Amino acid sequence: MGDIMAQNYPIDDDNRASGSRAKGIVHYKFNADHWEYRDYTGVDVGIDCCLELTENDEWTGNIIECQVKGRTKPKFNVSGDYISLELKRSTLNYALSRANSYVVLLVNLADETIYYLPIQEFFIANPSYFPKLSSTQENITIRIPTDNKVTNDDENLQEIAKSRYVGGPGEGLHKAE
Repeated sequence: MGDIMAQNYPIDDDNRASGSRAKGIVHYKFNADHWEYRDYTGVDVGIDCCLELTENDEWTGNIIECQVKGRTKPKFNVSGDYISLELKRSTLNYALSRANSYVVLLVNLADETIYYLPIQEFFIANPSYFPKLSSTQENITIRIPTDNKVTNDDENLQEIAKSRYVGGPGEGLHKAE
């Protein structure tokens, strides 16, 4: 009877554990002196959390919407310049339609290093990716530069939080003035 009952419960898996651990690492690795971490709950549409920036002890509405991915063995290229990561095409279309900065945070669970990629900036800098958004392929591989690491010196991420975008998700995407 015990075996039959066990089959009626949800199954836990490695993806859930990796995702939970990655979110916890993101929460404690961002400097709480000027970042407020907020989990998103509800239907998962591709945003796991939000990081809001405070400046001069004021809330100015500058946020980064984040998708958090945890990996025990990220896919580094041979020279170690970038990490390949597959994302759903639908998630990327959603990300590119957002007015706030949308950033993928890839957490290397082995050493707790967090790599980041601002999706809108990636597509603006690599316009050859735009046609992939309307293709039939389910996933698109992006490349996260290994220089994009979350550290205490996070001025680049602070600037990303201040950016706004219009004209997405297609080739009209650009930074708002």
